[in-house]
Amino acid sequence: MKPHFCPSRIVCLASALLTLAAGCGPPQLVLFPLSGKVLFRGKPVPGAELAFHPLFDGPGWVPVAAAAPDGAFEAGTKWPGDGVLPGRYKVTVIWRPRVNEDGEGPNVLPPRYAQADTTDLEIEATRDESHPITLELKD
Repeated sequence: MKPHFCPSRIVCLASALLTLAAGCGPPQLVLFPLSGKVLFRGKPVPGAELAFHPLFDGPGWVPVAAAAPDGAFEAGTKWPGDGVLPGRYKVTVIWRPRVNEDGEGPNVLPPRYAQADTTDLEIEATRDESHPITLELKD
């Protein structure tokens, strides 16, 4: 007597193994919204480039954002505006306004805001970020 081959058993076994394996990977990290406005000398900084450097152990992601014409931004880690991990961050800001049609000019903000080790901008991103933050840059 020849053994009976049942393809549906193999499909069921493969499906069960895939389901078990899916639970064995690293946990999914949940991102939370982080939004606000960036101002320099009390005025919006349109097109400013922001980077949020984590001050905590984690996957090493550096969320980024680009300011809208009114200075508003939404930070993103994997995709624009998808949020950040909760924790403390140093914030760097660079602003290169367009000087002509060929491209951007030099950074016009004080140089200390361009580097994580010199910026004095620091924020706490929480799980309940219900109100936007304001980053006020000074000379």
